[in-house]
Amino acid sequence: PTLTRMLARLETEGLVERLADPNDKRNKHLRLRDEGTEALKQIFDVADIYRDRLLSDVSPETIANVNGFLRGLLEKLDQGLPGPDGEA
Repeated sequence: PTLTRMLARLETEGLVERLADPNDKRNKHLRLRDEGTEALKQIFDVADIYRDRLLSDVSPETIANVNGFLRGLLEKLDQGLPGPDGEA
């Protein structure tokens, strides 16, 4: 219900529109409207500023290593974690 309310609010504000799925009436597709695209650009612009400030003293090599580590964790999660007996 919380996501539904948030989507309804975004739709009311003209940021997104919900479209019927032609293959499944239970599903909806979301499309950003022009106002939503602009709002998202503004969010990314602010996020870029804070990311740059936060990571200003971190070397590109460290960032690459951390990203590689996190990517490896995600791959393990996608494959399924082994159980206590070592089987996935």
